Amino acid sequence: MSLADYQPEKRVIQLGNTSFAVTGLSLTSITTLVREHLPDLESVVDIAAGSVADVDNITSDDVGRVAVALAEQAPGFVGNLIALAAGETNEKAVAAAMSMPFPTQVHTIVQIIDVTFAEVGGVKKAIEAIAGLGDQVKTKMKALSKTDQ
Repeated sequence: MSLADYQPEKRVIQLGNTSFAVTGLSLTSITTLVREHLPDLESVVDIAAGSVADVDNITSDDVGRVAVALAEQAPGFVGNLIALAAGETNEKAVAAAMSMPFPTQVHTIVQIIDVTFAEVGGVKKAIEAIAGLGDQVKTKMKALSKTDQ
């Protein structure tokens, strides 16, 4: 299989008598969320961090608590999150996502989080990989700064 044949995993969400599919968030989607919600981002991170019992051992219960907290406290962020994961970035899709029943929003967020991190082995492994990349960048930067002196 070539990269051009890659299709992201999708999860089908039932909504009334219709359904829609969501995929995991890409870097492009995350960038869009950051750009759209930059003023709120610190509180969104605080909401997520406050919902996780042990950052070193994130469980499916933690993911559920994050989803509930976001749906309750950051409805605009949730609307954009769901619309982006569904591949629909227009205002009508965002408004529809914001008007979904609360339990469906929570279920959808859980599915988005799960599929976003599924390919790398879960949230914990993704955090470890990102932290490892950060450590590598720091090491390279220190080495570069020493050669400049």
